[in-house]
Amino acid sequence: MQSSEFDLSGLAVVTKLVQRDDIDDDELSEGNLVTGRFKTLGALNLVRATFSDGTEITGTDTHRFWSLDREEWIPLGVLEQYECVQTVEGSIYLLSVVPAEPELIYNLEVDCKHVYQVGNAGVLVHNDCLRLQYLGRTPGKTSRTGKDVIERLRSEGKVIGYGSKAKFLNEADGQWYKLKYADMSHIRDAVWYWNRYGRHTGARSAQVRAWMLNPNNYTLEHFKNNRSAGAMLSHIRNYLDATV
Repeated sequence: MQSSEFDLSGLAVVTKLVQRDDIDDDELSEGNLVTGRFKTLGALNLVRATFSDGTEITGTDTHRFWSLDREEWIPLGVLEQYECVQTVEGSIYLLSVVPAEPELIYNLEVDCKHVYQVGNAGVLVHNDCLRLQYLGRTPGKTSRTGKDVIERLRSEGKVIGYGSKAKFLNEADGQWYKLKYADMSHIRDAVWYWNRYGRHTGARSAQVRAWMLNPNNYTLEHFKNNRSAGAMLSHIRNYLDATV
């Protein structure tokens, strides 16, 4: 199974096959086939956006929406109040974005397209991610890399306590927060690394993945600070194409 957008590569077990003989040609006359549905349990970077027509959408703060004002894809967490987004019938504008509690969320893979529409208003969203395509996923706090980062910061006095009482020092504001609110944050941003070095070795090459899995390249940061900064960076600086 290969999916660069979701950093999937390897063997997969087919658990169910269903033959569909009841699909009429009329059903296939418009749109594109959904080829994959992906579930994420307990995502922490969720926000709830409320729009001018009453539409409410809960999604990750990095999921990109088409902004009619800027004419580009903008992460949900970076959209500004009263910014207009594309819908089936035209447009609606954003009223507010607030943090949401972790819950089960879905993403879709659409044949031939990287966009789909969500909510009753049919808000246009994008599902590709160049960082995943070029660098692969960032290791989580419970990964080997994450545990090494936590222990390094603990030795520096920036992580205290254990289990549910563990806290970390968020250097952006000098406050202590529960470890569950921490993100793995690159010390030197991924766009800089890819454009300067990584793209010359190829997408998700051994060298690129080694950099992504090196605990010395990470610190911990509150998810609000990290994901807001990352989303802003993603549309201020662009990933350059691979050279190999």
